Parts: sequence; structure tokens; C-alpha cells
Amino acid sequence: MISDLNLNLNLKNIENRDLNLRFGAIILQRLNFWGNLVNTFERKNYNCLKSFFHNQFHYNHVKINFRKKYIDITKFLYLKYLLKTLKLILKFNSTIFYFKTNQKKKINIFFGGGIDRSGIKKISNCLKNYKSEPFQKNFQYIVYSSKLKSQEGIITDIYPLQFIFKSKFSVIEKFFICMKINIKLFSFIIKSFFDKKIILLFEDYLDLSIYEFLKEKNFLNSVISDVSYFGLIPLWINEKKKNHSSFFLWDTINPLHRITFKKCGKYPKYDFYFPFIKADKHFLTINSSNNIEKKILQKIYAKPVKVCKPLENFYSNHFSKNKVKKNEVVISIFDCGILDEIQIADCKINSFYSLDTMKKFVTDIVNVVNKINKIKNKKYKIFIKRKNDQVTGDSDFKYFEFLNLLSAKNKNFKVLSNKSDIRNLIKVSDLTITIPFSNPGFLSQMIYKTKSIYYDPYNKVDNTIRFSKINLINTERKLMNIIKKL
Repeated sequence: MISDLNLNLNLKNIENRDLNLRFGAIILQRLNFWGNLVNTFERKNYNCLKSFFHNQFHYNHVKINFRKKYIDITKFLYLKYLLKTLKLILKFNSTIFYFKTNQKKKINIFFGGGIDRSGIKKISNCLKNYKSEPFQKNFQYIVYSSKLKSQEGIITDIYPLQFIFKSKFSVIEKFFICMKINIKLFSFIIKSFFDKKIILLFEDYLDLSIYEFLKEKNFLNSVISDVSYFGLIPLWINEKKKNHSSFFLWDTINPLHRITFKKCGKYPKYDFYFPFIKADKHFLTINSSNNIEKKILQKIYAKPVKVCKPLENFYSNHFSKNKVKKNEVVISIFDCGILDEIQIADCKINSFYSLDTMKKFVTDIVNVVNKINKIKNKKYKIFIKRKNDQVTGDSDFKYFEFLNLLSAKNKNFKVLSNKSDIRNLIKVSDLTITIPFSNPGFLSQMIYKTKSIYYDPYNKVDNTIRFSKINLINTERKLMNIIKKL
């Protein structure tokens, strides 16, 4: 349906497919139930949604009719984005006389998934690990970030193209270019009066207008990214006549392995990030012995894939090996972010990654270890490293309470911050147990050679990772047999 939209923006250097994909990504962000749809495991949910999506529905100020291939937004959302648009125009024009930087150095823009939880110094060291393209010392880096301050020779900004424009052009150049850009922007706003939904693309339109002038000066060398989240991938990267290179760093491989659920019939769910990732070359920083990940990427994108050493770890060193005694058997647990049940019209959509699943996942492991502990004369230590420490909803709060209570009742069970160093934790572990199919499971077995299993507490997940030689366990009995052997 998205591919059939006619957005009437007349962007000469952007394919309609790429424009529609970008618009689709913005709509998906508004329809924030996508995570539940991908990870639901009950067939009744699919049957309910199938009839629901065939009719017009409103959700979060978006109006959609799949049968008529129609998408629009409410007046409220339009006015909200129009106000945001006018603020962006005002901010852009009021800061055009920005200082000038080194004219000689070309620029690499880095969009990274772990940026805001890491330090600039660690990002700098990470990038220096690569001696080949595009990681060379004679380039200036601009890192996309809203939280970190510029330091260590790296600039941070949430509007990287605007920064380049303000810092590289002369005052006279900026004055005349701004006049041309503003004419385009106000023309765009007038068009939005007649087609409200295009206002969602204003930031992309502004960046495209700026990029046209940056191309003439050849300031930009490359765009580097390691984040597959479609909301962070701007439209200008897809320019047909671009004069920069684009690179994608795969420091996780779990998006390559679909998660499917038993008894769901013809409704297998695939990861849908792939169409939004655009790159001239892919760097794979984690790979199994049979190169299956490299083969998958080459098949999906028909682009060069280079296997290279892992990125330097982004996490702070909050986990010390001194927490573990020599005679202890260490089991590390890795959970996942919780997806609450949501209501869409008459459909209640739950997720495999629910509060109940996480509680049973952790409880089963602790109970099994305690049972073995009574039989065998060994000391077991269980660490759980949280996916995140943020409490964003009622389920998160209940889960944190549950973990703290479980830790208080079991002296051998410790809850770690999500900032704990995952490398040290895996290295001291005798076994890692991960919720399917989160990345620490692959990291443990493939990179650090630590025994790793995935545990499905409700026996709902199909085993689609047999090639990786990581076991998918779905009963407490099987879990006990593995832990007994440690």
C-alpha cells in the first residue's frame, strides 16, 4: 500500500519508492504498536487484525484505509507539525551566521545506535579501529546525538547537514542560499494546505534542500551508521546523484534471524527493517564460522560485505571480574525490553516479550539453579543484565519490583545495571541464558566462545537458528540438564 502513495513532492533526485518508504517509516512511528504485531504469538490476534485492517481506522491521529489505499492525518496532528515546522524555519534562519571550521577537511557523519549511552572518546577509539575506508584520520566527524557534548575532535549535532552548511559556507553564500531555501520551504508549506500528510516530511525536505548546495561544494565524504531503526534514517541519504559514500556497520546479527511462532499457520513474521537500510558497503563485525550472516546480507542487498573485527565496546565498565569468586559457577541472564498489551479497536494485542514472559523466564532459571544447588555441592552465582534501566510504563515498574524482590529472597541472584560491561560479564560466565533471539546469545557463543543457550519459557518460538549451534531450550527439565553439567 505504501508503495502506491502519490505524495506529489516532485523530488527529482529521490526515487518514489524511497520517498514512500521514508513516509511509511514516519507512519510506523505513529502506529507505535508495530513491536506487538511482529512479536505476537497468538493466531487469534492475526485473525482479529486481518478484518480490522481491511476497514478504515484511526490511531494516534493517523487515518488509514488499507482497502482504498488511503492515508491521512487529523487536523490536530497537522497543526502540531505545522507549528514545529515554523519553529525549525525560524531556528534555521536565526543561526545561519555560525562560525566557520576547517575548510580543508571533508566530513563523515556518524549515526549510531549506542551513541547517547557511550562517551565520545569511546566512539572515537571505535572509529579509529578501522584503517580502511571511510575511517581515516584526515576527515572530520559529526556524530548525530542530542545528549552528548562535542569533544575529542568530534562534533555532535542533531542536525548534521545544517551544521555543515552553517560552518562551511561564507556569510555572503549563506545569505543568498538561505533565500533560495526559504522560498522552497514556504512553497512546501503551501502544498501541505492541500495535502496535510506531507507536513510529516518537512525535516527531510529541509535537509534535501540543504544537501543540494552541499553537493556542489563536495563537503561530505560519507555517512556511517550502525543503527537499523528506520526512524533515524533520513531521506537525503537516498539521493540518486549523491557524491558521498554510505556504510552500514552490523555489530549485531539478531535482525538477520527472523523470529517465528508455533501454531501461527501462514503468519510467519519477518524483521522489516531491511528495506530502510541503504548503504554502498556493509561492514559485518560479528560472524559465525560458516559465514551465513555474510551470505544473508549479500543476498538481501546485493552489495559488498566486509567482515572485520568487532567494534570496541560502548558500555561503561560497571561490572568488575572481582565480583566473582574462583569456586563459583557463574550464570548470566539477558532479558529484553517489555512490550505491554495494547488495545486497537476490538483487538487486544499482546506480545511474546510481555511482563509475564520475562517474569517466568527469570523465575524458571532461578528455581532450577536453586534445585540443583540442593543436590550438588557447588556455589552458583546468577547475574541478570537488564536490557534497559528506564521505567517507561507500569509493566517496567512491576518488573523492576519483581527483580528486586527476587534478589532480596535469593542471595545468589544479582541485578546489574544495563550499563555493566557485557564483555567482562560474558567472559567470567560459565553459561549465558538469553531470551530468544536477543544479541547477547550470539555474542557469547560466536565472539567470546562462552557456552550460550536461548530459553523460551512458554515453548512458543520456532528454532530458526539451528545453524548457529546455539541451543533453543523450551522446558525446565532441559534447562536443568544443561546447568547440571556445568
